[in-house]
Amino acid sequence: MHKGDDALIERCLKRDQVAWGELVEKYKRLVYSIPRGYRLPDGVCDDIFQGVFSLLFQNLGGLRDTRTLAKWLMTTTQRECWRAAQANARSSSHLTPNSPMAAAPEEPAGDELERWERRVAVHQALSRLGGPCERLLRALFTNAERTNYSEIASSLGIPTGSIGPTRARCLAKLASLLSEPEEDGEGV
Repeated sequence: MHKGDDALIERCLKRDQVAWGELVEKYKRLVYSIPRGYRLPDGVCDDIFQGVFSLLFQNLGGLRDTRTLAKWLMTTTQRECWRAAQANARSSSHLTPNSPMAAAPEEPAGDELERWERRVAVHQALSRLGGPCERLLRALFTNAERTNYSEIASSLGIPTGSIGPTRARCLAKLASLLSEPEEDGEGV
């Protein structure tokens, strides 16, 4: 799973604030993605985020297998979402009888965890790629709205005709980064 978690968790257990910040940064997208997926209000998402990391801080020493940290976070976040939705069910329209939040959450499936890990790996590799390649690939593939080549070219200040060849070169660089082994637990 995440090879760098062992050392990072060990540093957190020694009350290393930098390590704790790195751990939160590494998993914040995962934790926030779950309540947002349930379309909970931003304030509730923030409360869940804080609650999950508070629980992690309290239980980090008892984590039996550090390789399952992402799974633990997913399960705990889903449970916190369920609790929040149940607590607000009477006063809120966010939970309907057919809502996925109407039943207690199950442990995340292995493929769900793998998809999340792939997304994280790609985002980390894009950040390592940096520069024009990162901007182009993010514009092409990570925008919620599909933008056409002329809009992308205009926003990036490049000729429209160069997007295809540049995209191919950037994807090759990205693939190379994704195939590299992790270094010291960091990176992809």
